[in-house]
Amino acid sequence: IADANEQAQSFADRIADNRDTLTWTMIGVALALIVLVVLMAVFVVGGATRALRAMTGVTGKLAAGDMDIQRPGGVRHDEIGEMARALDQIRAVGIRAARAQSSLDDASSPMMIVSPEGTVIFPNKAMNALADELAADLAGELSGFAEDRLAGVAFDKLHNLDAMRTDRLSGLTAPVSARMAAGGHIIKLTASPVFNDQGDRLGVVIEWQDR
Repeated sequence: IADANEQAQSFADRIADNRDTLTWTMIGVALALIVLVVLMAVFVVGGATRALRAMTGVTGKLAAGDMDIQRPGGVRHDEIGEMARALDQIRAVGIRAARAQSSLDDASSPMMIVSPEGTVIFPNKAMNALADELAADLAGELSGFAEDRLAGVAFDKLHNLDAMRTDRLSGLTAPVSARMAAGGHIIKLTASPVFNDQGDRLGVVIEWQDR
């Protein structure tokens, strides 16, 4: 009987030892998994943060007119990749707009771009030259010509034509022309609406001709 008790006790001790070993093993595995998860989270969040910071820098440079900047994240297939591809589209639109503005600026005819709100946002070189030439004659009747620069001036301060009022131009769908008499000059204005690829109104291009 004594031998049986000793064997039973020995068996119980081995079970206890194995149980303790198993417990510590499970604790070790759990800790290893926690460390792995933390490392993965740091890696993923760190990578996403770096990508977002890089794209923030790219967005700022695009807004400043730098269309040669290369953006990161284009090969990713997550939300960051989608954001990067959206920046590509913005960049393409910016390039087209820059080319259009360059062509307009080099045009021999005096022209300006007027925003949907009725503000001059871009006069080309020929328009600035014409404004300088006509300012002395027109400033008394049209207060916009008394300003130092055309950009930022309300278009309605540059003419006296009912057909060219901002509220009329806001619904313009095709070019319209009218002649203005002011300061001893007869000036023909031609307004043409500008739309983007989606059909949204971007403003109006006004061509000026001093007759």
